[in-house]
Amino acid sequence: MMREEQCVFGLAAQPDGSPIAIIGVTAAAADYMSDGKTHTFDLTSLGFPVKIMLFGAPTHRAALDMIGQGSEEAGLPIQDLRDADSSIKPPRS
Repeated sequence: MMREEQCVFGLAAQPDGSPIAIIGVTAAAADYMSDGKTHTFDLTSLGFPVKIMLFGAPTHRAALDMIGQGSEEAGLPIQDLRDADSSIKPPRS
């Protein structure tokens, strides 16, 4: 993979002390993932109990199907939380 096809990431502490992973996806990185290839980040090596996998799909439905197929093959149930708001909230004053 060429450097331009790689995602970039950073880790930062939020005001409440919780860590935030910030991921930048270049156009070339998105194109690299467009056929299902992945970018993975193992933050456990940095002391954070999180691993992240990004993948590309041509549509929302195709992405859901890929997740469903993977969870089915692994024998792991998934929970549909598409309607849940998981955005980062601004700090309270």
